[in-house]
Amino acid sequence: MTAEGNLRVLLLVLLAAAATNPLAAQGMQGGQGGAGFGGPAVLGRAAGGGLNRSREIKLRFFASVQGTYDTGLTSLALDASGELVTRSSSGLQANFGVTGGKQFRRAQVMLALNGGYRYFEQAFVNKGVNFMAIAGGTYVVNRRVSLGSSNVLGSQLQSFSIGLATLPALAQDPVTSTLPVNDFIDTRISFWSNNSTLTYQFGPRLSFSASGGFNGNKRTGRALASSTGISARGDIAYRINRRQTLSVDYSFANYNFSGSYGDTAIHQTAVGYSIEIGRSWTAQLRAGGSLLQNEGLRQVTLDPFIAAILGRPTGLEAFYKESFQPSLQATLTRNWRKASLTGGYRQGVTPGNGLLLTSRTQNFSGTYRYTGIRRWTLGMLASDNRMENLIGYTASSNITTALGSIGYQVRRDLQTSATFGYRRNVFGGLNNFNQQGMRLTFSISYSPGDVPLALW
Repeated sequence: MTAEGNLRVLLLVLLAAAATNPLAAQGMQGGQGGAGFGGPAVLGRAAGGGLNRSREIKLRFFASVQGTYDTGLTSLALDASGELVTRSSSGLQANFGVTGGKQFRRAQVMLALNGGYRYFEQAFVNKGVNFMAIAGGTYVVNRRVSLGSSNVLGSQLQSFSIGLATLPALAQDPVTSTLPVNDFIDTRISFWSNNSTLTYQFGPRLSFSASGGFNGNKRTGRALASSTGISARGDIAYRINRRQTLSVDYSFANYNFSGSYGDTAIHQTAVGYSIEIGRSWTAQLRAGGSLLQNEGLRQVTLDPFIAAILGRPTGLEAFYKESFQPSLQATLTRNWRKASLTGGYRQGVTPGNGLLLTSRTQNFSGTYRYTGIRRWTLGMLASDNRMENLIGYTASSNITTALGSIGYQVRRDLQTSATFGYRRNVFGGLNNFNQQGMRLTFSISYSPGDVPLALW
């Protein structure tokens, strides 16, 4: 993952914590609305665990140049034997942008703009513009009411797409939970997501939150499904004490898919518990279930008389199906003065990855970052994501990723970094597919400031 890509990941996490968490804004008013209780964040309420919500982030410019070599790039093309075509390629990429935020007495705003141009030799998606814009803010109306909104808009040329879902903190924010993070066809993806929140603080311990938004993605290639969706959520959270939080929530989501008939409505209820253990550990758990209402098309064998008239043995029929899926989410975070460790597990439902539509998913992930060596930053990341199609044909996918990065601060405003990544994609269904690839990158980044760019 590139330095600028890792910076985007970091800003997404910070945005999740600062842009829509009411306690972050309340803390600016010197204890109003129960801010003194703080405590661990609620899973699903747009706040990451173990993050410093009171920290102010100033606007910061950055620019970088990166060289990359990828193996195992995957396209929609088939070879003479009907297998997916894979390829290796090298390329260059230039990026620039502005990140940061501003804190006021009653409000907080955050912004991250990142754009650039890339060129790859012999790649399926070999050149073009990438950009991502993230904007969010929170406004405290009075001692009890606060409003927030977080938004993401972008268009990326995917190559060796190590997804953002490898970071457990991202799955906690509704604005990031629908981003296309598990694709293994390397192509262009455009995406957008919005989540707006209203929170009412009954007192220093009890609060109510209601949120809603929309999302969508557009994949190039008629064989890949794009989707649009809407969502709504409500929860009640109770601060047992300064270190423990209990919550109950209900959410609704609806996804529609392009290029095929089909949509999914999801009703979910869950109970959450969060606890801070000492000064360094934070544990969060959310468990419940989802009722799925699926509509779509499926292939059926025709009656011999009908088949003789139509001249084909099979046809399509519309179907409606209800099913129950368990929902479980857990994260564990450990922070040291110069290091951090995060592990997570998530079981639930996702709008798919272009090949699969609405899918049951299980994800294990972990990250480790160390800055204890002067001028050096080290990081490791691993994730395993399994998906099983719930609409139409029977199919599944398994995406495993591992990443190691090292960064060196040459001087106050100049940093170099190198990354080695591994990706394995297994697709089981109509045509089994097993593909592996590796990525090597080297980048130079310029960013005025005392703190080096984060690896992630």
